Amino acid sequence: ARRVEERTAELRRAQEGLLRGARLSVLGQLTAPVAHELRNPLSAIRNSVYALKELVAAKGIALDRPLGRIERSIARCDRIVGDLLDYARSRQLQCVPTVLDQWLGEVLDDQKLPEGIGLTHSFAAAGVVVSMDPERLRRVMVNLVENAVQAMVEAESPRRELEVSTRRLAEEIEIAVSDSGPGIAADVLPKIFEPL
Repeated sequence: ARRVEERTAELRRAQEGLLRGARLSVLGQLTAPVAHELRNPLSAIRNSVYALKELVAAKGIALDRPLGRIERSIARCDRIVGDLLDYARSRQLQCVPTVLDQWLGEVLDDQKLPEGIGLTHSFAAAGVVVSMDPERLRRVMVNLVENAVQAMVEAESPRRELEVSTRRLAEEIEIAVSDSGPGIAADVLPKIFEPL
């Protein structure tokens, strides 16, 4: 009976893997046309916001904050479309030797965080050069920071702290991102490595 249960569990896992593979294959096939269809309206929205900015500036109306929010949202949607296309293309990594702590500091300095969110660095890999794809790892870091900020804001965390650290581990380098948010929900945790 135990062997039957083990075999049944193995078959279930294999079936789930096949279904996940089929879903990802369909996603890959749909990505390019959907991305193209999304980029057209995004361009129209971007152009309209530009025209609005010109108009309100000429009339002396202060709409910088809401228009800035729209521009950031457009940029975020554009990044998501780009990520979809990258996923569908499965392009090769473009690895180059990079001084990790210095690079990571520059990436984090570029992040615009909402008021009330503190960001601290704790780098312990000074001078370490790693072979990596800087653009793809930049996307990973930006996504992690944005997700952490979003989780803290949505959960209305009383303490809003984000920490990014590095450290050497024998032949490896670790980058850790931690925040004071609520954490990942138990039902979502098994899916964190699935695209989108």
